[in-house]
Amino acid sequence: MTMVTAFEMGRFRIAMRLAVIGVLQTLLVCPLLKAEIPLPTPREHYQKFPRGTTGLALLSEFMQQLDPATQKMLGALAQAGGLPDPQSFPKIDPATTAELLKLAELLPLPKTPPLSKPQVVTLLKQINWTPWRIQILEFFIHQSQVLDMIPERWGTLWGPIVHDALLYFLDHLPEDRLAEKFVNLAYLPPGTSRGTYLLEFVSRTPSLQKLGQILARNPDLALDYREALQRLENGIQTTTRDELVEFITQDVGREAIEKYQVKFANKILAEASVAAVIRASCVLPGTEAPRDAICKVIKPYVLVALPQDLTIVDDLAGYFTRQHDYYQLGSMPLSKLFQEIRRSLSDEIKTVEEQHNLVRAREYYRDNPRILVPELFPLSNNHVSIMEFVHGHKIANAFPGDARQRALMARRFFDALTFDVIFSPRKDALFHGDPHAGNVFHVVDDKDPYRIALLDWGLCGTFPREERRQLVQLMLGVQIRDARRLRNNVDALLE
Repeated sequence: MTMVTAFEMGRFRIAMRLAVIGVLQTLLVCPLLKAEIPLPTPREHYQKFPRGTTGLALLSEFMQQLDPATQKMLGALAQAGGLPDPQSFPKIDPATTAELLKLAELLPLPKTPPLSKPQVVTLLKQINWTPWRIQILEFFIHQSQVLDMIPERWGTLWGPIVHDALLYFLDHLPEDRLAEKFVNLAYLPPGTSRGTYLLEFVSRTPSLQKLGQILARNPDLALDYREALQRLENGIQTTTRDELVEFITQDVGREAIEKYQVKFANKILAEASVAAVIRASCVLPGTEAPRDAICKVIKPYVLVALPQDLTIVDDLAGYFTRQHDYYQLGSMPLSKLFQEIRRSLSDEIKTVEEQHNLVRAREYYRDNPRILVPELFPLSNNHVSIMEFVHGHKIANAFPGDARQRALMARRFFDALTFDVIFSPRKDALFHGDPHAGNVFHVVDDKDPYRIALLDWGLCGTFPREERRQLVQLMLGVQIRDARRLRNNVDALLE
């Protein structure tokens, strides 16, 4: 890590706290007002504040826009909170190491924050920060380093798209969620990696987390960003073990929990954008021995946050359709991407439908020893799915360092998800609709060393035999350049 990067990371929470104090100077104890940020952002913005620009540069410019009386009041508030006078800020040039080091001397990091996170959130909810909304949101986006995720060669095209999409999204978040997001990022400890900043940025925001899952395996992204995004597959942490267990117990019912002798693990096993899972054991009717189980539950806050996210995603799709030419989208299906994210998230909260799909898939693969679909247990209800625990790990982690074994595993995976579906003898072939690495496991300690477990059946579909026949004919037509085959079967694509 360079000295400049370490400096900027170490000053992140000071800068955010200063921004919060800057908001407090309005001293208006009135409800937060909604103000639409003017979009698209002018092209000049990206010349003045290109990707990689620290939020401190925006904060410095913002301070200099204030009138002298406000600057004096802001200085008094900052000093009262244990921070240096913002009037002492130099004009920040992010590329100048000397200036950054000078600023580091001016801003010694306090050992303890002058205000707790709940206190700051409460203050933010009580004041009107509408006049400075655009500056604060700009600061937030740049200082979070989320724009740095865009690969250099895609920056010119994708920079304005990502920048304005995030501005639009944040501007339309409910104020309580926005304030909480600001404060959580501000209170990250010094030295926090940019990957962790990114995870905090998308925390408790299902739509952004789903987008992160889509990007997690993109080789164009920097390795640290890919590793951070891969944690979104099942490594998020937005709820505690006790909160989850209490919700499951209340939702399923204490009587049922006691009847089935359910015992929960001491920690959450995994958490994704919509659901969290925790290991357990239970005794099923007619049996005596405990069965290893997994409890998958829709997180309580998601039931509120997700509908809000989906509304914003819908609006974003409409916005980029209207501004298609400005962003030079060409044939890029950006609106379709938003629609796909929306559909995917909507399907993930259909717990009963997912349970039905799971039962159906287990029956479908019952006679296939190469595929394991976990058994659904009778304790399940509308928000909680309790099922068989699969002893394994992500398929991406199978046979580390053994190229031959990994190749065999990859072939098995390909066959299961494509070949076996297309050439299934059944009238309607069933296929998994969301086979990312967190949903496909390599089963360990099994007679078949390459056995695959297919988890999370929230998204699945059927492929009728006639459509599969036409698809194969199309593939053959392309391969042998047979125009007649293509002409006779092209309606499969049109359908």
